[in-house]
Amino acid sequence: MANQDIRAYLNGLYIEVNKNNIIVVATDGHRLSIGKIKQNNNLTDQKTVILPRKAVSELNKILEKDDNLNIDIHLSKNYFHLKTNNTILISRLIDGNFPNYEQVIPTNYENTVIVNRQDFLNNLQQVSIFVDERTKGVKLTFKNNQINIFSHSERGQAKAKIKIKNFNKEIDIAFNINYLISVLEILTTDVINIILPSKNSKSCLLNNINNKDYQYVIMPMKI
Repeated sequence: MANQDIRAYLNGLYIEVNKNNIIVVATDGHRLSIGKIKQNNNLTDQKTVILPRKAVSELNKILEKDDNLNIDIHLSKNYFHLKTNNTILISRLIDGNFPNYEQVIPTNYENTVIVNRQDFLNNLQQVSIFVDERTKGVKLTFKNNQINIFSHSERGQAKAKIKIKNFNKEIDIAFNINYLISVLEILTTDVINIILPSKNSKSCLLNNINNKDYQYVIMPMKI
């Protein structure tokens, strides 16, 4: 989520509920995360709301107390209402139109890279020592079945490389290194998918292998 963005609809969590699913989406304009949970909801029509950042923080505190907690959620035009056995949370909603998040999700998977999540994370953390403090940019070069990682600043430079399989294209791309690290820390499988930009997409998608319930989109940057 954004924090104090002039675009109020970015300062909250988008929640989309239909009969079969709950979808939650957050973006700050540079990256986007999507979670999808299959549930049977007592709804005939789809409902969408934007829950403010502060309310999301309080909601997390409630949910973290008990993994098996049953909650009732009521959505109205202006309010979010949550009820548990001993807690009630009521929040006013953000009025605005959330961006069409589906438009930024890559649909062409021709540039799909499969990489070991922990190896990628470890190498990014090592080169982060010399990332420019202003841009936070790290350069990745995909070539000859490996990823070359490069960072530099006034203090020095760092290089690392990771072996990958079955990817012989040459692609140069740069990202905010903190965005990459935050995604890799929350993905759960040993091996992950990275879908790099193609002719029809400018964004990069990361997700767990064989699990599209949680997807993370990061926009490349120029450094």
